[in-house]
Amino acid sequence: RVPFQWSLHVIPDADSPDTPEWRDYLHTDVNQDPRVAFAATLWEAVQDCESLVFYSDYDVTTLKMLRDAGVPFGHELYNKIKAVGFDLYRAIKGKTYWSSFNGSYSIKNVLPAVNPAVSYKTLNVQNGAVAVQVYEEYLDPATTNERRAAIIDDLREYCQLDTYAMLALYQGFRAAAPGWAPANA
Repeated sequence: RVPFQWSLHVIPDADSPDTPEWRDYLHTDVNQDPRVAFAATLWEAVQDCESLVFYSDYDVTTLKMLRDAGVPFGHELYNKIKAVGFDLYRAIKGKTYWSSFNGSYSIKNVLPAVNPAVSYKTLNVQNGAVAVQVYEEYLDPATTNERRAAIIDDLREYCQLDTYAMLALYQGFRAAAPGWAPANA
């Protein structure tokens, strides 16, 4: 697993969750290991954040991998997510269930059930496995510049929705059950 992209939706003020600021990074230098720039740019973006919301332990595991590999800022990132991270998946799984989840707590099932206005279905890249395949195509020297530009757009759009999904889930649960807040948030 080599991280090459991140996305954040930053809510600068708890009173304005409807106006998040989107930040992202996509490694486009085909001649460099993306881990160093990934970690450095992510650390710059999150070092002052008071909380980090994620869905499942994939992000924690990735940051642990960076830390263990000695990637600069890997240690800081791992410590930050352990200190102020909140796993929305753990807050939902086993505590909230809607039949429209179709038996799965995958964000791809939970998101459209909770907030039907937000969906991955219209995207060219709809999941992480496809994102990796498309990024490998981007790295291929035979890929044209025109195709690379389209890949960048597709990856950024997917990653943007992946982090916006956390906010959309929160808003969807709040709309369905006013006063709802995940435990330990």
